[in-house]
Amino acid sequence: MALSDEIQDAITRHQVYLLRYSAGREKEAARYIDAITQRITDELLSDELTEMDIQRLNRFMDEIVEFQQDLMGQLEEKILDDVDDLANQETDWASGMFSNFLGELDTPSRISTQLAVFAGILPVAGLTIRSLVSRFRQKKIAQTVQSIRDGITLRENNQQIIGRMQTINPLHKKQAGVLIKTITNYTSVQARDVAMRLNPEFFDGYEWVSVLDSRTSLICASRDGTVYPFTDDPALSPKPPAHFSCRSTITPKLKPQFEARSTKQPRRTAQGSKGSAKVNAKTTYESWLTRQPAQFQDDVLGKTRGALFRRGKLPISKFVDESGETLTLNELRKVEPEVFNRVKL
Repeated sequence: MALSDEIQDAITRHQVYLLRYSAGREKEAARYIDAITQRITDELLSDELTEMDIQRLNRFMDEIVEFQQDLMGQLEEKILDDVDDLANQETDWASGMFSNFLGELDTPSRISTQLAVFAGILPVAGLTIRSLVSRFRQKKIAQTVQSIRDGITLRENNQQIIGRMQTINPLHKKQAGVLIKTITNYTSVQARDVAMRLNPEFFDGYEWVSVLDSRTSLICASRDGTVYPFTDDPALSPKPPAHFSCRSTITPKLKPQFEARSTKQPRRTAQGSKGSAKVNAKTTYESWLTRQPAQFQDDVLGKTRGALFRRGKLPISKFVDESGETLTLNELRKVEPEVFNRVKL
């Protein structure tokens, strides 16, 4: 077994740690959002809004904005501090893991990793981490304020507005969780990329690795197993996250002279129609999906795409455009009319 497969196996195991780490940060974020909901509820239980004049209503809304700014500002600061810590941890882990397999490698400075993480643009958002977290804070505050204003405009009583807050609460917690998952994955990938690029004598590029299950997006499925060069061009060298809550990662492509044989046989975990199983580390998403039953393929791709995949032999990469956007069926028909005709769709 090639040494790069052993490294991929180590990285896959490490992803479990990152999922647990992310889950912990999500719970912490949820506590801030719960505190905001509780504070608004307490305020609404003390004074009936329908009995307030315009001046008192304005003061009430100003207070709502003020304490939200405070708590959401604390959450924003905590997320950024956590990213800073995680970037350092992931740099140390990646460098140590590579050294275990390849011998002593150069370790990136913390400044170089922080620059890559904080100055880089998340492909899924087109923003830096700081800008993305700031936008999240501003949007959640604005949505909460607007919901209260809507209730006031509709002459709802305080209990009805409290009901609005209870509806918004789980949505905001879910969105905070998505944000944190995405940033965690991005930080880990960036730290690993920096560690590899600092040691070009060992690495020829990196391989995109997606999760083998029915939840994987088409863009991630199409990129699984693809080797990309080290460049700063996101079109030539795309890296996860490809979308919010993306679970894909990257592993190194070693130079041929380091691909020593090993007695170990690294495997990938796959969640197919028959449940969880271990498959060969060289298995790509497309080759794995080919071996799944038609119903499972249809669940993943949709009925029409499933038929094109099976009977038309159309690879998953054809279901997305160059930017990674999923093509609609009409767009796909224009691009691949012969396949549609052959499959009689």
